[in-house]
Order: sequence, then C-alpha cells, then structure tokens
Amino acid sequence: MYEYTANPFANNIFGSYRWGTSCGNNNQVLPGAAFPTNGSAPDDYWSSQFHVFGVEWNATTLSFDVDGIVYETKTSAEVNLPTVPQYVILNTAVAWYWPPGPTAVYPAYHVVDWVRVYQWTASADAAGGSA
Repeated sequence: MYEYTANPFANNIFGSYRWGTSCGNNNQVLPGAAFPTNGSAPDDYWSSQFHVFGVEWNATTLSFDVDGIVYETKTSAEVNLPTVPQYVILNTAVAWYWPPGPTAVYPAYHVVDWVRVYQWTASADAAGGSA
C-alpha cells in the first residue's frame, strides 16, 4: 500500500505493509517506510509529474519502489508475508495519522494513468526472464 500524507512536514509517500482483516501478526504495520526521506522532496514533487510505483512480492520478500528506486524490502524472516492472493486497491483518503496541512487543497484528486499486474511463472524464473 502506498500512502501520501499531504502534510507539509512529511512531503513523501509511505510504502505501508498491511494486509488481512485485523491488526497483529505484522498484518497492519503503521506507518511504512518513507520515500523520499522527510524534507528532501520539493513541494510540488508529487503533483508536478506522474510517478511509477511498484511492489514486488514473492514467498520470501516484499519490496517497494518509486520510479525504479527500491527503498524498502521486508523479508519473510522479518514479517509474516501474505500467502494468499491479494487485491490491488487505489483510493484517495484523508489520513488520520498525518493530517493534511492548512494549505491542503480540496477537493483532492487521485489521477492514475495506468495499472499493470504481473505474475511470475516457473518457466520465466528458470529462463531468467520476465512473466
């Protein structure tokens, strides 16, 4: 899950590791890792252009990246990884954890250009290729 805070003190997104229907057993960890680090993004970093967000998940790792830069990886040794198929959810919400700053503009828009989902196959893994 990627979350954008719109908070002027945290102008970044968070790759949050959450799954399941309840907290506990590392299913609902809050918050996730930040990208870029706090204070390092210009004010219009997220709104001035499209960005590519990625998540790679397999039996042993879950990695988050933005524009091709991997900034957070969790392993099955650190957390319980999902073992069943998951949904992709795209939503716009006003966060309670980091409320938007006083200059936040409403209504807020969540513009998505495209979404792709890939599933690796055993033959692709053996050949060293992609799905």
